[in-house]
Amino acid sequence: MKITHIFKNVNCKISITDDNILIIALIKFIDSNQMNLIMGTLREEIIKSQIKKILIDQRELKILPKETQQIIINSFESLDILKLEKVAIISSDNIFTKLSDDVIDKARVKIINESITQTIRFIEEDEAYEWLLND
Repeated sequence: MKITHIFKNVNCKISITDDNILIIALIKFIDSNQMNLIMGTLREEIIKSQIKKILIDQRELKILPKETQQIIINSFESLDILKLEKVAIISSDNIFTKLSDDVIDKARVKIINESITQTIRFIEEDEAYEWLLND
């Protein structure tokens, strides 16, 4: 698998594979300014590369403050318009990240419950990537 790096800073890496899967690795603490930058980069790349599948790697993520959680929640409708097919999330074992995930997941279901986007959480990267490749 060939990976092309699109964006990188101390808290996030965004790459695209030769299978046209967008990979977002979230690292440690992400504040609202960083999340706004990340979400803008994601939207641009999804449109430019006609992305339909995303892998979000949260294994190194530690904290998502409430303001950052709200930015993610507010982005669901605009991302839903882009007609993503699958989103695989590799979950963190950090308790604070899990609590943030619960808040975000509940909001996602309320906002885009009619969406065609399938979203599944995984523990293993290989399983997540395999699921994304299977149609």
